[in-house]
Amino acid sequence: MTFNFSNIKYLAGSKNTACIISEPFSDLSLDFFNELFLKIFKDKNSHQFRDLITFAFWCRKNNLEKIKKNFLDNNFRIGLGKIFHLTPSNVPIAFIYSFVFGMLSGNSNIIRVSNPNLEQVKLLINLIKKIVKIKKFKKILVSNAFIHYEKNTNISEYFSSFVDGRIIWGSNKTVDEFK
Repeated sequence: MTFNFSNIKYLAGSKNTACIISEPFSDLSLDFFNELFLKIFKDKNSHQFRDLITFAFWCRKNNLEKIKKNFLDNNFRIGLGKIFHLTPSNVPIAFIYSFVFGMLSGNSNIIRVSNPNLEQVKLLINLIKKIVKIKKFKKILVSNAFIHYEKNTNISEYFSSFVDGRIIWGSNKTVDEFK
């Protein structure tokens, strides 16, 4: 497997992503997403993007607590480990939903952002960068990464080679490529 590491752009998070497994719906992840909700709503530029406002409303702590109640039962659960997310290019902020699902499941995450040049994607990445600088969220900084590279089977295989699971969004053809 050969490729040039300089083709991988790290948008946010850690280049040396630590595998930190936690319980699903940890207080830290709920607080992180609530902070993201607040920052999106306070950012005047975000209001021009309906998808961002919808996401912010969905990821607020009260809503995630309701989802948590439906998810949790008497079974003990922890995350799987480090997850590699391949998100679609036709839904600009699908990457952030994938990240939420990975985090709320108790996993560390490497998320490939398909189109980092869209304004709402830039805005989200910048808000995430600000939040992970807060001392309370250092664990999230070191255990997650948002990356971009042009479609490249070798790079995708590289990331797939050391993770515990993958979330692949896309067509049957895309999914079949990774079987």
